[in-house]
Amino acid sequence: MAGITQLIHLHAPIQSRIVDDVRSRIISGEFPPGCQLPSVLEMERNYGTSVITVQRALKHLRKDGFIRTRRGSGSYVTANPPHLCNYAMLVPYTGSAKRFFTALEAEAHEFFSFLENSPVKRRMSVCHQVACRPEDRVAAHPSLMEAAEKHQFAGIILTTPPFDLAGTPLLETPDLPRVTFHPRPFTGIPAINLQGFLDKALDHLLKRGRRRIAVIILAYENPDRYLQALRERGCQTPPHWIHGIGLQTHWAENCVRLLLAGKDRPDGLIIADDNLVPDATRGIAASGVSVPDELEVVAHTNFPHPTDAAVPATRIGYSITRLLQLCIDLLDRQRAGEETPSVTEFHACRADEAESRAE
Repeated sequence: MAGITQLIHLHAPIQSRIVDDVRSRIISGEFPPGCQLPSVLEMERNYGTSVITVQRALKHLRKDGFIRTRRGSGSYVTANPPHLCNYAMLVPYTGSAKRFFTALEAEAHEFFSFLENSPVKRRMSVCHQVACRPEDRVAAHPSLMEAAEKHQFAGIILTTPPFDLAGTPLLETPDLPRVTFHPRPFTGIPAINLQGFLDKALDHLLKRGRRRIAVIILAYENPDRYLQALRERGCQTPPHWIHGIGLQTHWAENCVRLLLAGKDRPDGLIIADDNLVPDATRGIAASGVSVPDELEVVAHTNFPHPTDAAVPATRIGYSITRLLQLCIDLLDRQRAGEETPSVTEFHACRADEAESRAE
């Protein structure tokens, strides 16, 4: 028994070299999907090792999804190897507190289910990140890190700038396609910049003759940016009409009721985050203000996953379906060695402009 153990340890580096070499030749396209690999005896001679070492290496490649074995015929690259078909999406939150991320996850499930009948069997794994130090993140997600090192992903969608992933295989593994959501490229990772919501919301309200416009935003956003944009468009917006609300509170309802309580009140309201829409619109309903006669409302929305609204509201936001399509396209282009822009602008749209799920 001790002799077998010593033999395994002796050949382990060769076994790893075989796994790495065959996997890299599969990833490079030298061994394309469906291709038959050299026989075990050929590999034994080529690598200068034993049959058992070759068989153990092939077992690892089967476990990782790169090859399959036909009894009496040999080993073949699978029709849908992971480096071409398995995508990963990292999201920082679960639950309804961050509706953008839950909308992304829900739409990813629908999007890839819709592609089940396509020749290429694409899959998406969603990983909910945990709040821990970068050095602890590898221990928190060992399978995710290992899969990245083994090139088991066709690409990774980083839904937030991955500041805390520096030094991990998710960012350090070479030739692994990645994309993130950010106004600027992040350490060489192509970025998608979501923009245009405020401009589109103002276009709608100004077209409707509204000039006295208030805005409900998230607490961490810069109110000066909104105030400057409003004043540049000729809106009559005093600073106290811009309210920042925390995600874990229900203060949006109270803020809106206070905003609409007096005679000096806005005739247009922008709710700039869909997490705030249910509470803010309840505040409008409770105030007794007539919508849209006295108050025109624009509510941020992630299509096709609108949040509930207690009053009529014009929905403006982002098509999550089209956003996922863009992510997959950028990842596929990177994998094919094509040049991709450092930043891709992704513009807001109205409900009637949001495209249906791709065929």
